[in-house]
Amino acid sequence: MDEHGEYAPLLLAQLRPWHVDRFIAERRSEWAIAPRDATVAEDGTVLMPGRPGRCVSDHTISKEVVALRAAPSSRAGRGCSTEIQGDLPTRFRARVRATQALLDS
Repeated sequence: MDEHGEYAPLLLAQLRPWHVDRFIAERRSEWAIAPRDATVAEDGTVLMPGRPGRCVSDHTISKEVVALRAAPSSRAGRGCSTEIQGDLPTRFRARVRATQALLDS
């Protein structure tokens, strides 16, 4: 969002760690299922039971950040380049393992 509360796209090259932190904090405050009070008729009959609600889970947020992490690879495949890997929180950085190809001579 811009300073007027309007949607403003964020270019991947402009992404900073605080953007990711803010996204995670905002998602943690959102409801996946909003709480609801029970609806009761005048005679005391429960018309619709209440529910406690459920926040967006860390697992869901993790999947969203992993998708964000994949964006540079997608851009690289199209000939673009940007480096955000170092800007992501450590928990969400790609786990790269060095591998060595053994070639038969």
